[in-house]
Amino acid sequence: MPATDAAAGNGSAPGSQALTVEPAREPSAWHGQVTISETTDPDGRAISRVAARFVALTSEAQARREILERALDACTRVPDLISVPGSHDETAAPTDTLLPIAVELLVADVDVGQAIVLSSPSGTWSTLLPSVATTELVYLNDSDASRIDGRIPSGLVIDIPGGGDYPGFASIALPDPLPGADSFTPPANSAVRFDTGYRWSANPATGSRVRLAIRDTIGRLDCFAADDGRFSLVEASIEGEPLNGPARLIGVAREATRIERRGNVTLVLTVATETP
Repeated sequence: MPATDAAAGNGSAPGSQALTVEPAREPSAWHGQVTISETTDPDGRAISRVAARFVALTSEAQARREILERALDACTRVPDLISVPGSHDETAAPTDTLLPIAVELLVADVDVGQAIVLSSPSGTWSTLLPSVATTELVYLNDSDASRIDGRIPSGLVIDIPGGGDYPGFASIALPDPLPGADSFTPPANSAVRFDTGYRWSANPATGSRVRLAIRDTIGRLDCFAADDGRFSLVEASIEGEPLNGPARLIGVAREATRIERRGNVTLVLTVATETP
């Protein structure tokens, strides 16, 4: 057989290295998250921020659903740069309130329309517009630094136009903001051990959970605890590296979460309030 025919048969020229082409990843699920967070600045003024992101995910994302949906008594490693729950940081980006999504699970960001509107009983409270943060398509409040002065109102509803394979959601009620996790002990900035037992005043509201942020020698571990007034790492499922070396509790917030499902489409709505 001529050399040219041999080259054609194996797809590469003699002496060259065959090029490996990664197959395109097909989406099998669609995930959206909308987070509203409220903190208090050093002058005692309440400040709220809103961010949203919508993505297509691979089939492997099913195994990570617990974390993406803020499942109870589950912990995961998160980038150390995202916002510390319950902590006011004027320099923090509004997108830092969103849970990170592993690159290997991501197929693409999804455009769900030109404006997402959140309305309170008094009228429009926030309009989220598409924005590119680094390489991600996110939706942010159309104000300076995506900041809204004042507390999160009760009775918020959201309207998402939808786009591509992500359907529209009309007049979906968000959970009402809850008071901070009172009497939380041991408090923020205390040392953390694997068997440290946390206690606070429980809240029976549907969808309520308490988020703890822990920093150790290798980074940050965030946990979502059932709002029953008690939690320990011993009782939690941990994705990624377990507690490593000396560790401290760096932040706590109470979150109210509602999850909407339509087939293989999920929408996670979260309202977070700081612990005083």
